[in-house]
Amino acid sequence: MSDSLAKITSILLWVLMAVSAVFAIMLFIDGSDTWISNSIKFSYILTIAAAAFAVIFGVASFVMKLISNPKKAIITLLPILGFLAVVLLAYNLASGDIMEIASLDEVFEESTYKWSGTGIYLTYLLLILAVASIIFVEVFKFFKK
Repeated sequence: MSDSLAKITSILLWVLMAVSAVFAIMLFIDGSDTWISNSIKFSYILTIAAAAFAVIFGVASFVMKLISNPKKAIITLLPILGFLAVVLLAYNLASGDIMEIASLDEVFEESTYKWSGTGIYLTYLLLILAVASIIFVEVFKFFKK
């Protein structure tokens, strides 16, 4: 079963890579709006499929862990809860004040500004956490020796 699944997956990946190469080559050769539009649509399809498979296999893996070892399955939820805590912190830091932009005639709702600010603060917080974790690991390795 596993061998045939690996073979099917390998064939599917090669086919998708060939189709992607055709789109890339035709985009460089022809460069018309039709090929650009089709390439963007194809990349949307691949992105949505990848996200769907990641979610499906992640949930399936969690359910299988939950059945076999519930304690370890609960521990795997900790990073998700940590990320949600960082998102909540970023949401609380964002002001949501309406900004006046001179070149923009459209006025957005307060929630749009709130979520935009959340995205900016989330980027800052995740960058700080990434740098802090790199520094922590290197200092820990230094003192461990």
